Formats: sequence, structure tokens, C-alpha cells
Amino acid sequence: MIALAGAGLWTALLSRDFSLEYVAAHISENTPSVYVFTAFWSGPAGVTLFWALVISMCGTAAIALGRRQSRELVPWMTGTLSAIVLFLVATTCFEANPFVRLDMTPLDGQGMDPRLQTPAAALLQPSLFIGYATTGLPFAFAIAALAARRLDARWLSTARRWTLLSWLFLTIGILFGMRWAYLEPERGNPWPLHSVETLAILPWLVAAASLHSMIAQSARRLLRKWTVVSMQLIFLLSIFAAFMTHGVFNDAGGASGHSLIGTWFSAFFSMAVGIAIYLAGTRLRDIEATADLQSAIEQRSRYGGYIAHAGIVVLLAALAGLSFGRRYDTTLRTGESYQATDPFGHVWRFVSQGVSQFDRADYVVAILALDAYRDGKRLGLITSERRTFRDVQGNQLFEPSTQVGMHSTAMLDTYVVPSDLRRERGSDIARLRVEFNPLVMWVWVGGIVTIVGGIVALWPRAEADRASTGFVAA
Repeated sequence: MIALAGAGLWTALLSRDFSLEYVAAHISENTPSVYVFTAFWSGPAGVTLFWALVISMCGTAAIALGRRQSRELVPWMTGTLSAIVLFLVATTCFEANPFVRLDMTPLDGQGMDPRLQTPAAALLQPSLFIGYATTGLPFAFAIAALAARRLDARWLSTARRWTLLSWLFLTIGILFGMRWAYLEPERGNPWPLHSVETLAILPWLVAAASLHSMIAQSARRLLRKWTVVSMQLIFLLSIFAAFMTHGVFNDAGGASGHSLIGTWFSAFFSMAVGIAIYLAGTRLRDIEATADLQSAIEQRSRYGGYIAHAGIVVLLAALAGLSFGRRYDTTLRTGESYQATDPFGHVWRFVSQGVSQFDRADYVVAILALDAYRDGKRLGLITSERRTFRDVQGNQLFEPSTQVGMHSTAMLDTYVVPSDLRRERGSDIARLRVEFNPLVMWVWVGGIVTIVGGIVALWPRAEADRASTGFVAA
């Protein structure tokens, strides 16, 4: 039924059925088809349904696999996942229903926030919410283990894979969030510290710590109990991160929304915390080991971990290099030039070629072209844009958005942000900011290497699973 609801919402969006309030609020006739598809998760109601869809599909797969490994724990896991799905479905039906119809069907919708009409923004939400949703699987494993006072090695191995899957999608989402913030100068905060990825790092860090504890060589008595606790904590932090920054509680662009959805999720969060604390306090001490924790971990996970660690080191080193960046503000008329020095001592000169304006199907664009020279050598044009979106009647829909101009190399991004483009007294005037950001490309390289490491660790092993042995109640 949840899959049918998801298919129904996508059908309504793709057919541009503006009789639905959700469709009319998030797309218009001029919205490109690819962003019509991604509008599914651009608002609170769609995100809640998407979360329910992901966890129901993954939960079905996990339960089917679990029946072959530990029948004693499957009923507890099924009950936990069912409770999570029931909550999300109830929230969708009674508070965040994307199928509410308007009294009158408008001729056109309001359109999508232009900040969301970029590849990074389109992929950010599903990546993070798949990560958030799949944290429900380790949570269900932990609740089942505590309730049954039993945790064997094969069951732990399965839980590890779901934890790793959550960590992988959170990593992808964080990387897309950083990219989106980097290309959206209106976001305000320094892009590596944008709230989207900053709070998502909380469950990401706990997931990483949980994975480390599963493969640690020492202090196993302490770490095996931490593993169970961390599986609960990952899910709780995911709810908190979504509560603070994402579309379940605010609109996807980050503007505050007033809705009872936050109240619903606050109540659910409090209940989940209470259950987790109660079970950990009363059952955790009963779980004792009769086999090595290492029996649940295959060697490939170690190789993937080495790759991921290397990627994180590269990423952190690149972020450290950003502290040496430089920023300049200037105003140029057509034909005027501006000179600046980058962190490596190279002298840049930017010559304004003027501003061009064009009409597109859903926006008017003003394009600034700068001829760029480094140490006297011409590098070519750097173009940046200011876009004003409009509806089919020509009315402005949103605040003008900025498309930054960039010249990228392995060592330096030269980044141009126009704040105002206008024509005055027969001359084009451009107010702009020029930034020199060192080592940014290595942020993306490090992130990609980290993701590859996660994929390697997650890749199914060819050999048969080890025999199930491990943790039972004392």
C-alpha cells in the first residue's frame, strides 16, 4: 500500500495535477521534468511518505533474511519495524497528507524553489533520508536483541551490513550537502559548516563508531555492549537531525514551517528514547559473549575500512587548506578590470565583458562574463548568473538566485559570485565577490574515495557465511 501511495504521488507530480495541494505548492508548468520527479521529497508530506516507503521496503528485506538466521529475534524486530512504519503512515494520513485536494484547481502551481533545482540539491534529500530511514534497521536489531536477551554472530553480521548501508548513504548525503552549500552562496553559513550536513554528521559519527567497535581487536566485553547501544543511538540521532534541519519539519529549503508534524515526531522521539533507555538499563547486562565478536566480521570489511579512512584523511586535509583562502569584493563596469592575488601568490586580473540578459521558459537570466588572466596569461571566460524565476503569467515567484562562476584546478577554485547585475546610464554594473579556495577539488576526491571504501566493505562476499555462534543470555 505504501508503494502504491508513492507511485500515486509521482503520477500526480508527473501529470502536473494541480488539484492536489502538494503538487500545486512544489511545481509549476515550467518546472523541468527531472525536478518534477524530485519534487516528491521537496516538502514535509512527501519526505514523510518517502521515509515510510524506504523503511518498509528495507524492513521487508531484513525480516526475510532474518528468518533464515535467528527465528527467536525476528518477531521482536518485526514488531519494532512495524511500529516505526505505523507511526510514519499515521503521520502521513492525519498530519502530512500529500493527497489533499484544493477547493479550486489553479491554472499553474507555485513552482519549486530555485535553490532546489540543482543536481546536488535533488540528490541530497533522498540520499540523507535513505540513510536516516535505514538506521531504523540497526535500531530494530538492537531492540530485538535486548528484548530476547540474545545476540548471535550471524545476526550481528547482518546488523553490521545495515549499519554500514546507513553510514554509506549518510556519507553520500553529507557530500551532496557540502556540494550544494558550496554552490549556493545565499545559504549564509560557511559551506563546510552548513546545518544540513553538520547535524547529519551526528548519526554518521555514531554509525562509524559502531562499525569500529564491531571490528575492534581489544576490549570486546565493553565494545559488544556499546555496539548494541550505538545501534539504538544511530536511529535516535537520525530523528533528531531530521527534526532540526529537514523537510519533515521545515520546508526543504530550510525555511521554518508551522505544523503539528514536529509535535508528532517529538512525541515519537521521546517514546523511542524511553524504550531504548528502559531496555538498555534492564537487559543490556544480561547479554554475554560465548564467541569472538570477530566471527561476525569478514576481512573485506577491513579493506573497505582502510579505503574509507584514507578518503576521510584526504577530505579533512583539504578542508584544513580552506583556512588559507582569500576573498575580495568589487564593483565593475563593462571594460573595467580588477586585480587580486591568490593564496599561492599568483596575480589574477578580471576584465568585465558586460552583462547579457535572456528569457528562458521559467526564468529571466542575467549573465556576467569575466575575462580571467593569471600572471598575465589568459585563462578564458568565467561566467556567472542571476536568475529571476516567474510563472506562466510572468509574475516573479522567488528571490533571484545565483549561479556561481568557477575556474577549477587540482589546487585552487577561483569562485565568482555576482550579488547585483544591472544596467545604469547605458553601462552594465556588476557587484561581485571573488574567492580563491585552495584544495576544494580534494574535498570531493576524498569524499568519493570514502564512498568507494563503504561500497567495498558492503559488497557481498562470495564465500558462505560463517556458522552462527555468539551472544546469548547469561
